[in-house]
Amino acid sequence: MNALRLTTALTAAACGISGGVLFAFSTMVMPALRTQTAAAATATMQAINVAAPRSIFMLPLIGSAVGCVAVGLQAVLRSDVPNRPLLLTGAATGLLVMLITAIYHVPRNNAFAILDPSSTGITAAWAAYDPGWTAWNHVRSVAGLVSAGLLLLSRPWVSTAP
Repeated sequence: MNALRLTTALTAAACGISGGVLFAFSTMVMPALRTQTAAAATATMQAINVAAPRSIFMLPLIGSAVGCVAVGLQAVLRSDVPNRPLLLTGAATGLLVMLITAIYHVPRNNAFAILDPSSTGITAAWAAYDPGWTAWNHVRSVAGLVSAGLLLLSRPWVSTAP
């Protein structure tokens, strides 16, 4: 298996895992947090935001971004790449996950981390945090899953030779 085949397969897997984890978070964790008081939801989300960057989830999340760069570069630099548009679109879509994470979620989570869950304004703070955070999490979830699908559809492991 050549470098493009291996990189694409591993990147598709990482994108699919990342997208799936983010999808589960949007569809199970966030709705569960909404059943709690704002103080409890805030404290739990703060704990999750401390644990997440230290978890094994970082391997597929960061690995997918690195893989998307590698796949994209190979698709651009090599003239013999089959299904180049699918590879490039899959790589670009996969990079959206990290871009949204870095530009939107990390700064928002950092700002949320300094709030006191027992403060009087926490209900308003949670109400302001949850909808936007969840909506953008849906976007990065879909981006990860779409990226995995596009990379798999590109099928660089299938020979185009007669």
